[in-house]
Amino acid sequence: MIGNASHKVIGRRFRTADFWILALALALFLPACGPTRVEGPRIDDSDYIFPELPRGQLDSRDEKALRGAWTDVLTGQTARAEAALGKLLSARPELTAAQAILGFAAMRANRLDDASQIFSAILSAEPENAVALVGLASVRRKGGLPDQALPLYIRAERLRPRDGALARRVGEMKLVVAEAAIAEAGSLNAEGRKAEAITMLEKALTVAPELSPVRLELADLLVEAGRRTEALAVLGATHEADRNIALRIATIRFEDGELDAAEAALKRGLRSVAEDTEAAALLARILDRRALLALPEPLRAIGEAPRVTRAELAALVVVRVQALKSRPPKVTGVVASDLSRTWARPQVLRAIELGLMDVYPNHTFQPSGAVRRGELAVVAARVLDHVGWGRSNATPPRDMSPSHLQYASVLRVLGAGVMQSTPTGAFEPWRIVSGAEAKAVVDGLTRLSAHR
Repeated sequence: MIGNASHKVIGRRFRTADFWILALALALFLPACGPTRVEGPRIDDSDYIFPELPRGQLDSRDEKALRGAWTDVLTGQTARAEAALGKLLSARPELTAAQAILGFAAMRANRLDDASQIFSAILSAEPENAVALVGLASVRRKGGLPDQALPLYIRAERLRPRDGALARRVGEMKLVVAEAAIAEAGSLNAEGRKAEAITMLEKALTVAPELSPVRLELADLLVEAGRRTEALAVLGATHEADRNIALRIATIRFEDGELDAAEAALKRGLRSVAEDTEAAALLARILDRRALLALPEPLRAIGEAPRVTRAELAALVVVRVQALKSRPPKVTGVVASDLSRTWARPQVLRAIELGLMDVYPNHTFQPSGAVRRGELAVVAARVLDHVGWGRSNATPPRDMSPSHLQYASVLRVLGAGVMQSTPTGAFEPWRIVSGAEAKAVVDGLTRLSAHR
């Protein structure tokens, strides 16, 4: 769900914002605490900005009166400020700076409607007046309307790009709006209103694109809604390397069968896939799926087959064990007379020439014959010989004597760990091999041969 991870991120951001606001307030307040001067608490200067005064617009007396009114606003002497500003505006009604300070005075006195009217009137005449934009944004914020405040703050910040306090206020408001949208999305999602939850998360991401948990949650909801392309666009919109986003992109790509794109996403987003357990597991699934798709069509569902034929085993070993591809033939001149109707004829011929599987004395291969564990052990042992895997000691199976024709091969594969005895210590060479068992043995041979 949305809450925990994203709210933790938001909580950290708020603490940072609160620190800066507190630091700024202290910086403004402490100089006023000297022994010779006492005045009311100062105001966060991201909310109260003294308007610029065009050169020559005011004489020294009016400018002094204007600055005095500003000081009264900051120290809470709003009645005195409004009286002074009233005198100025009666003589100079076009004086925008005085109008703006009057708006701040109304805001300082918590007369938000009056302040809103004053700042709106200024903006009607001067839409790019940054001071009035900040003033109206502050009124909206104080009135509990962060959605309306944020775009005003952003417009003001563009006009005052070097105003650090204003930039911090913009960052704070982004998080306020994002947090509200995230909370609303959580409630909507809990009620099953997925489409509306998606809209809320899109809103949160628009104002705070750096919140990766929001991006991930939005992508999950889009996937649930069948909007996978949009989910990938949301995840891919960030240009920062993020482990969780890389994993999610790779997972979606994998589920869509885009194996190359899934592997590329992992390697692009993680410094070391091998050192990340979850990423390594996903990469293993990608490689396994790729190997499966490389198999001939009849073998792709072999893992569910109740039994494996000799032709299927030959094809599985020849296709999967890459180390065998460069091996020269060991057997020549052998002919199998019954391969014309099997799809695996090329693989069977290769298995025969490598000496992995034998032709019967009557010159048949019997491609549809069922494979038993003893024969699988013989084939696996011969693969181990081909790839040069050393011999290891193994506990002899309880149900086979040294005189058994397959005994040596069974000890070989048990020692290599590619086949195992039963819990009672028996090998059961007579038992028919399932598709899952054959695949597991060949996978083991593939891993061992890759290390030679």
